[in-house]
Amino acid sequence: MSNPTPEQQRWFTNLEFLGRFTAEERRAIWNAAKQDDAVADILMLGLAAQGVMNDDPQALALTADLVLRGLLTEERRTQILYA
Repeated sequence: MSNPTPEQQRWFTNLEFLGRFTAEERRAIWNAAKQDDAVADILMLGLAAQGVMNDDPQALALTADLVLRGLLTEERRTQILYA
């Protein structure tokens, strides 16, 4: 994933950001968090933030981790962050 252009940079409230995930994706992440402390940590950090900047290194790392865990595809990660 390349760095976003200035036109692609965007700030999301937590509700806006979570709304970019499908209900199925949110449920999969929630269910995974019940069994995997690392996923629970990702979820907790996301919910504790005041918002999400789509080019923030932590947001990029957390969403990349969701891809590595099979909870998102790389294509969906790109859509969530930049579409």
